[in-house]
Amino acid sequence: MKIVDKKKINRERKLPVTQRQLGVILEDINSKIDLVVEGYKMLDEKNDRAHHEFDKKIDGLDEKIDSVHQGLDEKINSVHRELGGKIDRNYQEFLNFRKETNDNFKVIFEYLSRIDDELRSIKIEIRELKNSLSKKADLERLEVLERRVIDVEKENIQMRSILKQHNFLD
Repeated sequence: MKIVDKKKINRERKLPVTQRQLGVILEDINSKIDLVVEGYKMLDEKNDRAHHEFDKKIDGLDEKIDSVHQGLDEKINSVHRELGGKIDRNYQEFLNFRKETNDNFKVIFEYLSRIDDELRSIKIEIRELKNSLSKKADLERLEVLERRVIDVEKENIQMRSILKQHNFLD
């Protein structure tokens, strides 16, 4: 129960009508302001809850991203190690093959050089034989031998040309 202050009631009766009306209006405004403040508090609390839930979700996403990032880093490092080893092995195999190939072509070059030397020697002997031979049959055999030497020289020149095309001869 509300205790009614008689003095207050008397004062209100003595006030002019406009002041009483103004008091009622002010009380009404105060009650509405209280409602607005209460609504604001409720909205603020709701916003805080939503913000807290959002922070939790962001933290969860951060953890997932970190986990995926770590997994990708491990995978990349694993692939890098694996490919690095394969590349190193292949490079070493390539260097070995290159050395072996160069060695083989040196042998071929030396062989061709010996053939050149032998051909020069045979040509000299042919010239000497030509000068010393007198029979027609001997000369014909010598001409056949000369043609064979020329053919061998042509083949030797072709082989050297092929080797030069592939940069195996200087």
